[in-house]
Amino acid sequence: MSNVILEVRELTTKYVTRFQEEIYAVDHVSLEVEEGKSLGIAGESGCGKSTLALSLMGYYFPPLHYTGGEIIIDGRSISGMNPDDIVSADLETVNLSSTGWFAPLEDAATAFEPLVRSSENAGPMDASRLRFLADPNDLLTGFNPSGERYALVARVSGPAEAAVDAPDGAGGEHRAGAVEEGINVLLFADTDLLSDRMWVQVQPIFGATAFADNGALAINAVDNMLGNRDLISIRTRATSARPFDRVEEIRVAAEQAYRATEERLQQELQETERRLTDLQAAKGENDLLVISDEQQDEIQRFMDRRLEIRRELRQVQHDLRRDIDRLDTRIKIINIVLVPAAVMVIALAWAMRRRRRQARANAARDVTS
Repeated sequence: MSNVILEVRELTTKYVTRFQEEIYAVDHVSLEVEEGKSLGIAGESGCGKSTLALSLMGYYFPPLHYTGGEIIIDGRSISGMNPDDIVSADLETVNLSSTGWFAPLEDAATAFEPLVRSSENAGPMDASRLRFLADPNDLLTGFNPSGERYALVARVSGPAEAAVDAPDGAGGEHRAGAVEEGINVLLFADTDLLSDRMWVQVQPIFGATAFADNGALAINAVDNMLGNRDLISIRTRATSARPFDRVEEIRVAAEQAYRATEERLQQELQETERRLTDLQAAKGENDLLVISDEQQDEIQRFMDRRLEIRRELRQVQHDLRRDIDRLDTRIKIINIVLVPAAVMVIALAWAMRRRRRQARANAARDVTS
């Protein structure tokens, strides 16, 4: 029986655009590669071949996100998230920086379960190198991946005893061992887990947008420790977005213009190829390898037209960015200037009306008296 060295089960990855659209480039892909054999993947441009390769290597960087599935190499799963634990299940991406790692003791009575693991392109490094580090690129000097996968977040559960003796005067407050159910501890090897730079991006219109699941992981851990499984089932649902309708309309219009221009270029390319084929067919057998003046003129016309259409495509993208920036400016003017001004005008009108009413009331009292 052949040995399977690579197995992919229901792998799903997606791109999340700046408008919070989800584009599934790899959708429930399963495959096997046996030892000594090669697998070729063919498809049209944009069908997801490169994205599949990036996903198999674990290169999940925004806007590419892991959604689900499992990758097994030589019988070992290389997926970073533990899909069986409620804290890490259904999470896509967790960004960590300069982390430590955990490893179980061989004679430990507790159970050690990794929730988030590194890739095999990781390795230990002396922490002293980070103290006077001027250029982060210097870390690559002398770095050799160990090929191991390190536990960055882990759950420790089971029977345990106190590591220190009871202090003097503790009396019955000191517990020498865990309760009958044992301990249930979550360990995180990174103190920068919730730093904004690791999982939050601030945008002019949309405000703070999470591009990783660090916050969801922390909230899941807290909810799990509190014993609330109803809340955690909500936390780990698929992400959703509510973009501005006006921004969405601008984006859709720009995308339609972009696609229309792109389709026009494709049609002109096909027409040029047809003309070149006709010109080639009209030539004699001895001139098949020679490009005629007509063919050169046709190729040059197409090259000039292609440059012009590319400029049109760039202009469409520029107009999209310009329209969004204009909308952003209008929103800022409304929020910063017009709304406070309107509130001030209303307050002044209300104060003047109140003063007039008080003046009329005082005048009526004077007439009565």
